[in-house]
Parts: sequence; C-alpha cells; structure tokens
Amino acid sequence: MFSVVPARDAEGHLELRPESALVLLPGGKFWMGTQAQDPAAPHHDPQAAPGCGPVHEVSLELFFCASTSTPWSTGDNARSFLEHANLADQAAKRAGAPWPAIRELPELDDGCVLTAVVGSFHPNPSGLQDMHGNVREVGKLTGKEATGRAHLYVTRGGCYMDGPSLARSAYREAQLIDAKEGMFGVRAVRGVER
Repeated sequence: MFSVVPARDAEGHLELRPESALVLLPGGKFWMGTQAQDPAAPHHDPQAAPGCGPVHEVSLELFFCASTSTPWSTGDNARSFLEHANLADQAAKRAGAPWPAIRELPELDDGCVLTAVVGSFHPNPSGLQDMHGNVREVGKLTGKEATGRAHLYVTRGGCYMDGPSLARSAYREAQLIDAKEGMFGVRAVRGVER
C-alpha cells in the first residue's frame, strides 16, 4: 500500500522503503505555506541549520584539484575527460545543439545531450564523481570579494554545454544569485560522524 506520509522509526527518522520517493522541486521561488494559513498546524522553521547550504567555494578547491597540479583533476590535457565528464559533445551535436564548445574536443561522445545521471562517469583521483561537467557547481562564497557586488555566486566545474576549457579546475565564473538555468547545481554533502 502506498502512503503519502512516510513512516518514521522510534527515533523519528524516515523509514526508507521501496515505495519511498524524493520530490524534486524546480529551481526558483515558491510558497511553502505559513502559520497564518493554519495556526493549528505544527510550526516549521524553513531556515537551514548552521552549516547547511552549498559547499563553501574554498572547500571545493581541494575536491576539484584532487591533490593534482594539472589543469584538470583527470590529467594534463582535455582528452583525459573522455570518461570523466559530461561536456558539450557529439551527442549534443547530433541533437542539434548550437554550442560552440562542441568543437573543443571533437572525439568526445558521452551519449548525453543535457544532464547525465549523477555518478555516470569515472571519479577523480579523490574518488569524487561529477566534479567536472554535467552542471556548474554553485559555491557558497558570493562573488563580492572579487566583484564588489554581493548578488553574485561563484560557479565552477563546467556543465553539459561547456567544453574542457571551462571545466578546468581553476576556472570560475560569477553568476547572478537569481539565475534560473538548468546548468547550475549544488552538491549534497554531510559531515562524517565518528
């Protein structure tokens, strides 16, 4: 039997079952509801706990470079991406994508036109997947330090419509906080408990 409300164990944790599902909300703004609508409802504070949110951009540096000194964590040249990243490629060209970056690495054909399933490609030397390509990763650090304007975020890693030049470990790009594009993403992480 399918239940809309997931079951919880004695400690209040969700019990994951085969019928459990996650609901993905599109980016942008939405109304969650307020206490004014139903004062008898339980109070939910929609603010994130300290430490929750996008990974800090400075922390991402270690993971993107993967303790290497090469332009890409996968090696010295763009061809090292062939099994490690979802970038602009022949699959996109066959689908009619007009992206100039397709010409950067003509032999790349990862089979994905837009985003790929997370974890589809080989990991970097640190064991992390999707550090280059797929979606540009949003870092917590705003671009204020570099631009003097606090309404920007730093993105890195390149995306499905970029070539290797924009997926380099050192490449960063400022983006408006309210940009609504399918090429941006955040990495879900949690602290390791000992």
